[in-house]
Amino acid sequence: MKLAYSCWSVVALSLAACGMEPDDASDANLAPGTIELALSLGGGTIVTTVSFAVTRNGQSTLSGQIPVSDPLATVSAFLGGIPAGFGYDLKLQAVSTDLLTTCQGQATFDIVAGLTTSLNMRMDCRKVNDRGGVAVTVTTNFCPRIKLLVVSPNEAGYGKSISLNATVEDPDGPMPALLWSATGGGFSNTAIPVTSYTCSKSGLQTITLLVSDAQCTDSMTAKVNCLPCGSADVDKNGVLDCEETLIKNGEFRTDTSGWNLEAEVTKEFFGLDADQSSSSGAVRVSNTLVADSPATTMSGISQCVAVVPGAKYLLFTQAFIPVGQGNGFAANSLFFFSNASCKGFLVDVFTSDTSSVLNTWTKSISRPVAPTTAQSVLVRLVVGKPFRQPGLQVLFDNVLFRRDQP
Repeated sequence: MKLAYSCWSVVALSLAACGMEPDDASDANLAPGTIELALSLGGGTIVTTVSFAVTRNGQSTLSGQIPVSDPLATVSAFLGGIPAGFGYDLKLQAVSTDLLTTCQGQATFDIVAGLTTSLNMRMDCRKVNDRGGVAVTVTTNFCPRIKLLVVSPNEAGYGKSISLNATVEDPDGPMPALLWSATGGGFSNTAIPVTSYTCSKSGLQTITLLVSDAQCTDSMTAKVNCLPCGSADVDKNGVLDCEETLIKNGEFRTDTSGWNLEAEVTKEFFGLDADQSSSSGAVRVSNTLVADSPATTMSGISQCVAVVPGAKYLLFTQAFIPVGQGNGFAANSLFFFSNASCKGFLVDVFTSDTSSVLNTWTKSISRPVAPTTAQSVLVRLVVGKPFRQPGLQVLFDNVLFRRDQP
């Protein structure tokens, strides 16, 4: 970028020969004259020294610095002792005291013996280049957009599902990333446009869909009403009784449906449960396994449930061991597997507190965390007894395994 002149100053100079002929100029002694100068550039810019240089045919003849003491004076100087000759060059340079302004001037003159040559010079001053530039390259990105969100129905009972269907577009890219979230409840899949939501918390819930292309986002929300399932909590475990009888999302009925038998085990519905009520009942599990070696025999019933890796879960059961049948205990075990349907590698085993109290309903509450490599869990209700004892019956009630609510 070319800078315009910021200021200029007129310098008057008188130059005199030393009285020698031009042919003898190379042998002359240079005698500088008396100088009184001052230079003010205006705008608060001050110069205190002017450098000069006299050359002829590329050879230096005279040089020095001229102090400028009075900013109100005219810049002038008398330079004497210059040998007579033709084709002299005079250059003047100055720098402001704040180093932000530079000045330069140049003139050509001749020296005649016995005469004084007068010069009127102009010094051009420029501000130091303190400006830069920026090279801008502009690219465009179209943000993803949620065109349509269909929620049907917008009201459901506890444990019931609501269908979600979103239409999403990104004009200049692939399908953006999706994330479903809600103030309560869960999703069958949180990263696809068509999924389902299950009510697990009563009241008005907010469902949010967020889409992103890593540059910008779009979001849309919908309200759904999850109807309450009831208010009874007879066993006072902090979970409504109606919630404890749901099969979906790992919540099991306290009867015989859905439970798989392990070795030498029988199951049956028992009419009187931990709540002293015959309305829901309990599961009676009998372990009749007799081992030949001196070791505790453990067997029971189980169900397989899908889990979210790294999620925290709530496991709640109540167990009752009737008197008059020997010693033993009841336990809850979780076997986490790397694949769905409780297949693949066994990645972790969790066992809750055991109960060996006879003729008393004993609660067991734990909050295990699913391993980050787990996809499913086998929930086991276990009956343990001494190896030669012929059998042991345990009643299980209010079995609950589900995602722990924050």
